[in-house]
Amino acid sequence: MEHFQNVNMFFLHTQNLSNELNAKVGAFDAQQSNYEFFDTEKALKSQIEDLKRQEMQCNQNFHEDATFGNEYKTEHVAIGVLEKSDYLKFGTKKLV
Repeated sequence: MEHFQNVNMFFLHTQNLSNELNAKVGAFDAQQSNYEFFDTEKALKSQIEDLKRQEMQCNQNFHEDATFGNEYKTEHVAIGVLEKSDYLKFGTKKLV
């Protein structure tokens, strides 16, 4: 009977260690996932900022072309990453 109790205690101890280990592995996985998400989010924000700069440069080039006499059918180039308030206002067009 004592042997059975020892085996049972050993089993419970092993089960507790296993649960602790699983909890630690789960926490580590969650932390890794958060780091990966943070890195991905950071990279995406950086790409969005790059696209905004490119779009603003495109609009600036358009504005300069329009100022120096080139006519375009649209008022600005829209990639779609800028907020409407970020668009430069264009009104200069060549009169034909």
